[in-house]
Amino acid sequence: MKRFLSVLVLLSFSNMAYASGFMLSGVGPRGLSMAGGGYRATVAGWDAVFWNPAGLAGTAPTSVELYISVVSPKASYEPNTGILGYDGPYSMRYKVNARDQLFTIPAFGVYHGGGQGFIDGYGFSFFAPFGLGAAYDLYDPPIGYYITGDTSFHPPEFPKHDWVSDLKITAAWFGVGKQLSDKLSVGLSGGPVFTSLYFRRVDFVDPAASDSMAVGLPIQYRLWPLDIQLSGSGMGLGVGIGAQFKASDRLKFGVSGRFYSSIKLDGQDSVVLYLPRNDAIASRDTALAFIFSGATIPSFSNGSTALPLPWTAGADVAYRVSPKLTVGFGVEVNGHGVLQDVPVNFDSLVIMNERIYAETLRFYWKNTVKLSLGGSYRLGNTELRAGAYYEASPIPDSTFTPLIPDTGDKLSLNFGFTLPMGQHVAVSGNVEAMVLASREVERAADYSYRSPNMPGKYASSVTAAGLGLSYKF
Repeated sequence: MKRFLSVLVLLSFSNMAYASGFMLSGVGPRGLSMAGGGYRATVAGWDAVFWNPAGLAGTAPTSVELYISVVSPKASYEPNTGILGYDGPYSMRYKVNARDQLFTIPAFGVYHGGGQGFIDGYGFSFFAPFGLGAAYDLYDPPIGYYITGDTSFHPPEFPKHDWVSDLKITAAWFGVGKQLSDKLSVGLSGGPVFTSLYFRRVDFVDPAASDSMAVGLPIQYRLWPLDIQLSGSGMGLGVGIGAQFKASDRLKFGVSGRFYSSIKLDGQDSVVLYLPRNDAIASRDTALAFIFSGATIPSFSNGSTALPLPWTAGADVAYRVSPKLTVGFGVEVNGHGVLQDVPVNFDSLVIMNERIYAETLRFYWKNTVKLSLGGSYRLGNTELRAGAYYEASPIPDSTFTPLIPDTGDKLSLNFGFTLPMGQHVAVSGNVEAMVLASREVERAADYSYRSPNMPGKYASSVTAAGLGLSYKF
């Protein structure tokens, strides 16, 4: 029983792999369309608050931009758990597709440069560095879970989408840049990070764990489903640092990093136990009448945890091949390894008369390396961009669940443009197509409903498109 929240929070922060884990690919149409390749070395404007705050120390005109990205993930899972209700001879479950969804990710920024005394430029940006969302219909009570001749009894309606994740993490950061010399600039950014979440999943209670007589029950009654829901919110802080170095008129370098405090999350936990119904068993003993009544038993509690957010450190190089063409390369390390053991506390959570006070969540994620290539080409007044990046999944098989479409090695292809619409207005756009390797999590010989992963075959892909509108004063 104590496994239920462990897996719940694991899935809560493990989905929607736009880059890796629950980290998104980036911010703004320019950096995204170049896949970050060389962008740390050349960024200049509001999105420098995210990519490299040293890019705020420029002389570009004051500007404001609104950007909207729409993300469409596709994912599927073919269970191999051996658990009735997920797969096996009773449920006859095969491949399950996640519900089709579109996720809208906004960003907004303001930039002012050109020299402000000690500060050479500053900017403000509202953006989403992390996020996830998915919905699956994975569980159905097995055949024979409700057996009765009472026509007035209607089995409780089990939720249609019983594995659901919705995690939103947004940041509102202010940044400043300083030109130390004609070759070197540095920058600093930071601010609050806001988090809201809602998650739902199915876990189980084994009645034989508290009553050995239950071992002799028919197989469909050996695991009783728990519908678990968690919602909460919290706030932390983040900081970005960076530098840009102009080696020559053609060659530029950029380094930057983003670091976050742990997010203190407070929320509500809801657990509903679905009891089976069997009139024949209930009639044998009055003590069994309620146990096999088909009733539902809810339990509610406040819960809290501190979630570490992965840090990022990267270095880029950009080379201007000609007045029209610039190419770049980037290496980024993402510190998913901060997610190891995470304690969770409860106020008043009770399941089958057992009080649960705390649980330790085991992620065991690993750091990843992201390699990116990018370039831009000026065609008249229009700037065209393209890029690609490669990155592995930080999540091991031992903690992998259906709500993690970051199935493995991924290749992302990106394209974009900026088109001036007069002296002051410009339109920018980008598209992203991400292909992820399929993944099969083997079922261990000792696998059970208590295990923190879900064996089976996984497949996923992500497509995204964004549009930005900017105004220069």
